[in-house]
Amino acid sequence: MAKRRRPYDIVLFGATGFTGGLTAEYLARTVPPNASWALAGRNRAKLEAVRGRLGGLWSELPLLSADAADPDSLRELAQSTRLIVTTVGPYANSGEPLVAACAEAGTDYLDLTGEPEFVDRCYVRYHARAVETGARLVHSCGFDSIPYDLGAYFTVHQLPEGVPLRLRGFVRASAMFSGGTYQSAITAFSRIRPNLAATRGRNRAEPPLTDRRARAVGGRLHHDRDARAWAVPLPTIDGQVVGRSARALDRYGPDFTYSHFAAVKRLPSVLGGAGCVLEMQHDFRVNVAGGEHAVVGQAAGVLIEAGHGGVSHQPVHRVHAHRPRHDFLVGEGRDGAPVEQRPGRDLHDFVGACESRQK
Repeated sequence: MAKRRRPYDIVLFGATGFTGGLTAEYLARTVPPNASWALAGRNRAKLEAVRGRLGGLWSELPLLSADAADPDSLRELAQSTRLIVTTVGPYANSGEPLVAACAEAGTDYLDLTGEPEFVDRCYVRYHARAVETGARLVHSCGFDSIPYDLGAYFTVHQLPEGVPLRLRGFVRASAMFSGGTYQSAITAFSRIRPNLAATRGRNRAEPPLTDRRARAVGGRLHHDRDARAWAVPLPTIDGQVVGRSARALDRYGPDFTYSHFAAVKRLPSVLGGAGCVLEMQHDFRVNVAGGEHAVVGQAAGVLIEAGHGGVSHQPVHRVHAHRPRHDFLVGEGRDGAPVEQRPGRDLHDFVGACESRQK
């Protein structure tokens, strides 16, 4: 069915889960009243409970039955809407049939995965078909990896055009990794061979750049002078996402390199296992050809409340964003003289300006 004739503009799949419920509440606040959208899941009673929290405006919101283990239900779901947002994970175990259904139906797809192996596998298996049908498959649209992708994009726009750039992203923590980030890192370490195999498969399938270079590179454990902390390489999907954006956009320059770290004050805290509350900042430090320029972009503050078992799924422990901090960017030459300084400009203003230009 052509997209313009489909019953729904948006379907949220997995609305009864913790993240799905938060997403449903967000959509209820922001979707125009005349928009056509629906909630989907396998338990109608739970879907009704979610709908009941959305207010009287959405009391008749459609509820659709679909199961991640039932490919036929996923195909029917994909054919009914222009866009599917899915919060059903772990994606490596249960996400691929929906990607396949969307690629075949020409349905746009959005998820929150932080699993590099899953993303690379989906690219190899479904990218070509998605191009044929017009489906746009967009991964990692949550904490993995919006702060880093947009933060890098913001920082690059403060730098000269047409020169090589080297950017390092830091997740700055007062103590240790958050539960979620820590578990992602451990999972990545435990699946090194499958992840490498998926990466190699994608590298073979994805056309290389011919006139410029853009890549994410792993770093090494070191004490970083700019971060004033220990820089611990994070084998998460964030570097991969930043690198993919850099390959797609010429504004990242002829030779772009990104490395991704956690910045911790005390190295022993990285090795500990105790949970804690972390205040995280996303800092971006850049070297520009022709001088030792340091550019800092603090994109946003994020508070993660975690315990020994990881990030809690209880409402009192929800992940939430603080009021965005004002970003500042400073460029320094070899002599230390400032060459660029833009205090008081925040990432949200920058993204809003970009969106205005695109309209």
